[in-house]
Formats: sequence, structure tokens, C-alpha cells
Amino acid sequence: MVKEHYYQGEPMDLLHTVAFEEMYPIVSCLIQLSLPINVDRLQWAVDRVGRQLPEIFCHYQPVKNRWRAAKVPHTVIVQLEESQDPLSQPVDFLKDAQLKIFIKSAPEPIVYMVMSHIFTDGSGFKEFLYLLADSYNQQETAGIHNERSSESLVNALLSHGSKYKSKMSLPDRALTIPFTDEQVSKKFIDYVDIPEEQFIKIRQKAKTDHLTINDVIMAAYIIQLSKKTNLREIPLPCPTDLRQFLPGRSLRIANLTGEYSLLISVDRKDDVSVIARKIHHQIADLRKQKAFLQAAPMLQFLYRKLPVFFLRRLISRHYHVQTVSYTNFGILDQRFHFEDNTILHCLLTGSFRSVPQFQVAVSTYAQKCTLSFCMIGSLLSKAEGHDLISGIATLLEKWSC
Repeated sequence: MVKEHYYQGEPMDLLHTVAFEEMYPIVSCLIQLSLPINVDRLQWAVDRVGRQLPEIFCHYQPVKNRWRAAKVPHTVIVQLEESQDPLSQPVDFLKDAQLKIFIKSAPEPIVYMVMSHIFTDGSGFKEFLYLLADSYNQQETAGIHNERSSESLVNALLSHGSKYKSKMSLPDRALTIPFTDEQVSKKFIDYVDIPEEQFIKIRQKAKTDHLTINDVIMAAYIIQLSKKTNLREIPLPCPTDLRQFLPGRSLRIANLTGEYSLLISVDRKDDVSVIARKIHHQIADLRKQKAFLQAAPMLQFLYRKLPVFFLRRLISRHYHVQTVSYTNFGILDQRFHFEDNTILHCLLTGSFRSVPQFQVAVSTYAQKCTLSFCMIGSLLSKAEGHDLISGIATLLEKWSC
């Protein structure tokens, strides 16, 4: 009898296992190429990366918080016909691989990569993309070890008896966007690009005002949300990569994301600069209190004390996906490339959210900033989502001039 092989999960992986019905936990990358991808070469690269990340070939078992190796390896690369929609292809991390790559050659060459958010977060997904590109381009990747544990990081942040502030209480009235609702719905990924020349101006203006790009993009989003909802107080979660607190640059394809729970007041006369400063100061205050840790220390402690099924039940009662949110993947630099091809456009984004849930995702590739959203909704709600992210881009353009 062949012994079954398992790879154990980490406590923070559990956070993304409790809302399958509400929102399937994925991170994804949509790429437009100048030529059809070399499938044989890509398959070789995936197999090579899989030696360092064997979990990508496994299916996930939530009851045990572990990945189980399949007796027959799951298929990762799927080639589609011209009529097939890559966004509508089935993804099931409980029965299939943690990575799926959908490829279309016509009417234009597209690669759509989907990775399990149970296995990794947005920053970890970028690490994976670099590793995959290095393998595809036949760069040396041997000997790289993936460190998934968050325990040493949390312990270091809480060393010397330092205290942290738990999750900030949100207002009683949840933030929802009044999208037009229709019976017919499908999956969409829609986006707006901020061209390189304009993005340079935005970065320069932010630097002059001692603000970050994240501050100003969030500010424009919050102004748009205030207009759309007629609310003067906007709650918005702001993810932050905990890897920034780690020394060195070891491979960490894992869930290592904290979160600031922001609550920003908006006056009708407030411009991007005013809101961005409010965001900047609130994040600085919450950072001092280590509020970004949220429930991570308690989760680490309980993981050693309680059965996984009981801990998942506790998480499901206290951890909820916020209806309106924001995420910033940051810069995917041009280490991610295919040497025999040209990437014409590349964006990173998150899970598909059913209207009225909505998330703006920000990513930058080749000096071009892209604002995107993944929606399950109607054509009308998609158009309204497009207007919202277009409004963000317009506000930033006017502000930077």
C-alpha cells in the first residue's frame, strides 16, 4: 500500500476557509501576450516549481488544514478553445490543484492564472510568479526553500511584552454600494489603466506631499464611495504585507497579510490630499499599536490548543468578509517575463464578488498602474463598477496636474 502524503497548513490559512459560499478564495493574474505561450515550456516550469511547492499539485482538506497529494497528479494547465471563457472555468481547491492555468491562443493570446488564497496571499502570489518565470526562463531556482510559518514573525512583533490593539470596531451600518441588480449575472474582470506618464505625475505629487501611492489611491476610492453611498464616514479595510517586518528575502509563499481597519470621515469639500492625510495618519497610529496583527496572535495560540474543526467554527463566527474592500498588490516588476514572448498587459486581482460586494484591486506592471475588480453581476452593475474605478483614475489625474 502506498502511504498517503500530506503537507500541513498554517494557522493563518484557516482565515480563508470559512466563507466558501460567500466568496471563493483566489488570487489571480490575467496576462495578454504578443504570441501564444509555449505550453510545453510552461508545463516544464510548473513541474519544476512543484518540486519546491508540492502543495500546488495537492487538494486541500479543511477539516485537517492540510494538503493531500493526489495518487494521480491533478492537472494544472488547461488549454481552452476560442469560444471558452477562462473566467468561467471550474476551480475547486478541495478536489483539485491549488493552481490552475487557463490558456487561450485565439482570438488573442491570454494566460489566466488562479491560485488558492488558502495557500497564499497576494504578495506570496507575486513570489510564485517570479519563481515560475525564472523556471520558464531556465534561471537557477534549485535549493530554494519556502517558509510558510508566521509564528516567528508574530512572536518577534510582540516581543518584550509589547501590546497590540485588536480589530477596530466598525460602525453598525455596513457599507454597501447601491448597484443595479438584475436576474442575469456572470463573471467579469474589468479594469482601468493609469498610463505610465500620468502615474509618474501621481507618484511625484504624492512624494512632494509626503504621502504614499497607497494613501492617494485609497483616498480617491473613499471619495468615490462617499459620493456613491451618500455616507460621510467610510469604513474600509487596508491590507498590509507582514513580510516588511521580516529580515532578509527568503521565499515566503504563504498567508502573511495583516489588516488595518480604517474609518475615514469625509466632508464634501475634502479633496484627495485631505483624505490621503487622514489615511496616512490613521495608518501611522494603528501601526504603532500593531493593530495590523488583528487576531493573528490569538489564532496562533488557539491553533496549538484546539482541534482544527472547532477553531474553524470559532473563526466562522468572528471573521467576516467585508462587503466593500480594497487591496493593493503593489509592483510586479519585470523579473516576471517570458524570454520568448512579450507581455502586453498584466494585472493582479482577487476573488470574484457577487453584487453588491465590491473590491478595488490595484497592481502595477511595466510602470502602468491598473485598477480592477472581479464581479459576479449584470452588465449594468459591471458598467457601474467601471464608472467607479474610472472616477478614481480621473480624481487622481486632476489631483496630480
